[in-house]
Amino acid sequence: MEELREWSSGAHRLWFEPPDMLWGTLIGKVSPRDSRWLLEACAEVATGGRFYVIADVAQAVLPTESLKYLADHVHPEWECGVVYLGVNPEQRAAGRALAVALLFTRATRFETVCVDSFEEARAWVDAHRMKVEESRRQVG
Repeated sequence: MEELREWSSGAHRLWFEPPDMLWGTLIGKVSPRDSRWLLEACAEVATGGRFYVIADVAQAVLPTESLKYLADHVHPEWECGVVYLGVNPEQRAAGRALAVALLFTRATRFETVCVDSFEEARAWVDAHRMKVEESRRQVG
């Protein structure tokens, strides 16, 4: 998937930036329906390979039922990492709980970090790509 692609659901917006970054801004309540929409967009992006999710959640509210839907239906093998922006302590705890649930239920792990800006998110993705590439060189 090499073209710029965008999705929206109410106030929520996603956009794909080639080669491998799915950016998002979630505003307001994220309903289970919004969670399905989010995962449908991820499935579409995943047809082009693994990718990073960078989500601004500063203005988002993720109820338990939405988090449960994500935990039950996400495919961690799609993602290289997830970067959250604007995370408050409650969201940070929910994100950690989701990551732990995925680790125990799917035996799959991807890195999850919290940063304060889109620039920091881009820098983390760039550094993570380099780390992954270095690991591949050492193994290969």
